[in-house]
Amino acid sequence: RLPSSAKSIMVAIEQPASDEEIDLDQNKGVVLQALNNKVSTKFMAFCQSKQSDQFLHACIAYFSAFFALQQLVDALASAAEAVKVQCLDPDDPLDAVTAQQAAVAAAEGEAEAARLGAEAELRMREVASIYATILIRRSNYASTQQDRQFFETLYDFVARILFTCNERKRWHTIENELGRIFRSDHFNLARRKNSPAAQQTLLPHKQAFEQKRLPPPPRLPP
Repeated sequence: RLPSSAKSIMVAIEQPASDEEIDLDQNKGVVLQALNNKVSTKFMAFCQSKQSDQFLHACIAYFSAFFALQQLVDALASAAEAVKVQCLDPDDPLDAVTAQQAAVAAAEGEAEAARLGAEAELRMREVASIYATILIRRSNYASTQQDRQFFETLYDFVARILFTCNERKRWHTIENELGRIFRSDHFNLARRKNSPAAQQTLLPHKQAFEQKRLPPPPRLPP
């Protein structure tokens, strides 16, 4: 019987990235309605193009592989820690079998992690290739302001589409990874905003702001 640590690895291996059917047209409609005034005529035309759908599908596929890899790496780390805590005795036959099973599961997990890492890299290349085509075909070098508006809207649009395809607990991770991909680590404002230190710094200010918005408590009658 596999120990619980090895089982967690096997479960992660047996759960590939989700390939559920996504109604992209419906998701795009919801996001465009939310963006409302921020969408220019040029961007609206882009959203209706085949290139837009290809780019969105590529981003969705990348994050599917990204989260599958992340899940597996976390499972491998947890399993390794659990085996370490168990303090298995190599001279005990049962412990020896348990250790062997855990080692086999760990090896399978590492092999799967390598495969998912290669898949994520391939998906990233697809994203980069389509994005390069967008830069070439959609850039307007004569109007840098219009150009900036288009690509800032694209960034926001992609993030919101990915939000509709993933659980809320993954939203900060999506923001951080998109910032890394499109803005580089140095200009990744999302990562700074979502860091634990930033959250602790902002919390007191947010609480103070909320208190200012609250009406004063009712006074008891004399």
